[in-house]
Amino acid sequence: AKYSLQLRFYRPRAAAVLPRLRFICRSEGFRRVEDSALMVVAEEGNGDIRSMINNLQMFRVTSDELTRADVVSQLRGDGGAMMGKVSERHGAFDLLPRFFDPKSDLGNIDTLLEYFFQAPDILPLMVQENLANFKSPLRPTPEAQNAAIVEASECMVLGSLIQEKIFEDPHGNADLWPFYGLA
Repeated sequence: AKYSLQLRFYRPRAAAVLPRLRFICRSEGFRRVEDSALMVVAEEGNGDIRSMINNLQMFRVTSDELTRADVVSQLRGDGGAMMGKVSERHGAFDLLPRFFDPKSDLGNIDTLLEYFFQAPDILPLMVQENLANFKSPLRPTPEAQNAAIVEASECMVLGSLIQEKIFEDPHGNADLWPFYGLA
């Protein structure tokens, strides 16, 4: 091609996504939603709409109200490990090695879920592609390595079944998301 057109895409501003977040909250059955709570969700999402929606799904699992105080507590405070803001340095390619490194900081479920939900669409595929190359110092023999790969494969099959159930429901079946992340 002799010509090309360079297009620059910018992350949406927090205020620009508020109407859509309100619509999502109504669709998901929130009884009461504070605009200031949605603004915090949008700001902490750092322009990543998928992350904002994932956070709303996780909030909906525990409550049908969305208040600023609850959002700030979960995203910035006490529960921040469960639903942290999107970090620029935590893309799928940055996260993948942590799932295979026995010295990684994935020692607790909250951290595991936080990392998983930063890229829930691509991480399972990346893990699947890299599984056969995984060598664990915790499983030194070839038999133990193979057993680990079989266990991981079984978990991935379970994750696929859960994902199928999530996406066949028109509302996304938010109750299953944490199980999908753990599988």
